[in-house]
Amino acid sequence: MTYNLFISHSWTYSDAYEKLVNLLNADPYFTYKNYSVPKNDP
Repeated sequence: MTYNLFISHSWTYSDAYEKLVNLLNADPYFTYKNYSVPKNDP
């Protein structure tokens, strides 16, 4: 099952966002589609 996620964040404080995405990516049994706004297209 793939989960659709929108992670609310502020690019001013992107460290917390990046840590969360890294945590989600580290789990091989968890798949998701990231609907958050990309850093290069705010």
